Amino acid sequence: TMKTKLSMSIAAATLLAALSVGTIARADEDKVEIKGLNEAKVTLAPAITNAQQQAGGKSYDAKITSEGGAALYVVEVFAADKIQKVEVDTMSGEVLKVEAMSEDYDGDGDGQ
Repeated sequence: TMKTKLSMSIAAATLLAALSVGTIARADEDKVEIKGLNEAKVTLAPAITNAQQQAGGKSYDAKITSEGGAALYVVEVFAADKIQKVEVDTMSGEVLKVEAMSEDYDGDGDGQ
């Protein structure tokens, strides 16, 4: 029916708009991350070292990301059977935040 076709067209347009907004947001985040890398005074290697020292473990993943319009390094560190997510300032190398990740890595079901 015409009403069904109209409803499907509206749903498709809504989905397309949502995907476009997501693509635009990701493009903006990419620009912040690239700008952050270009302007960073601290490279990833010392950021990883600082994160490992702060969390007391070994890193296994690191990347640059953007949060609140600013670029920062995020280093995931494994310590004492737990994963810590460590945020590091790209300009100073200072550890901004350390937080435990909630995944259950030792398989005992307790979320730690």
